[in-house]
Amino acid sequence: MAIPGISLVIRFTGRNFRARDNTSYQILTFGMILKVMLKPKPNHIHYIRTLRVMTEEQRLNKAFELSTMSRQLFFAGLKWRFPNKNNQEITDLYLTRIAKCYNRNY
Repeated sequence: MAIPGISLVIRFTGRNFRARDNTSYQILTFGMILKVMLKPKPNHIHYIRTLRVMTEEQRLNKAFELSTMSRQLFFAGLKWRFPNKNNQEITDLYLTRIAKCYNRNY
């Protein structure tokens, strides 16, 4: 099956890749490719321009802010998911699940 914009053979299954026309493809098995159309991103160009205007320090602060916000949302989600647990049990569960997220392949 010929895919426009893709000229190399991918030998890994279960991997995602994106063509030049911003179409996402997922390899299900060797030789079987599923085409997935992504939703339109009308604000993506504005987002990239905003990031380019920011200084390195501002981008780093924004990354820390987003990381803190996502951890707070995760903790709040655990509280909502387990309403019968107390704060210490939720904190232990939070730390256990956060420890699973670290990439130890370095």
